[in-house]
Amino acid sequence: HTDTEYAMLHFGLKGLPGLVNSLARYPQEALPITNYFAASELAPAVARAFNKLKTLRQDARTWLLKYPEHAITGLLSAALGKAGEAQDNARAALRMLTENGHQPLLQEIARRYNQPEVTDAVNAMLALDPLDNHPTKIPTLPAFYHPSLWTRPVLKA
Repeated sequence: HTDTEYAMLHFGLKGLPGLVNSLARYPQEALPITNYFAASELAPAVARAFNKLKTLRQDARTWLLKYPEHAITGLLSAALGKAGEAQDNARAALRMLTENGHQPLLQEIARRYNQPEVTDAVNAMLALDPLDNHPTKIPTLPAFYHPSLWTRPVLKA
């Protein structure tokens, strides 16, 4: 047993804050344990694993599809909020859920807010073309990258 697994076996749902913390710090150890817990607090960390950690992508996908209502509830505010890594992760996870038939559930959860702005924002997010999905922050190029120094290819006439 891992430490996280032992703690969750001992504390159960009372240990959920510790699992959230462990998932943020040691996702490889904690992510498999999340499959036993349906909690919207886990959604942001699971979405990050889905979007950023290739080795854990399948485990994160499994959790997101197993608990779609908890995932959508935990990710909707980040997906519609401030641009950044959290928004990118949330939108990637929500896009995967809609591609797997959970779009009606997403729209139903948006309607629970009883605010037309939220419903409109969700509809606008769903209407976005995935090909236009660029990272919110473009990384800087490495210092060694100087395309002006490259030799141009010579084409045959």
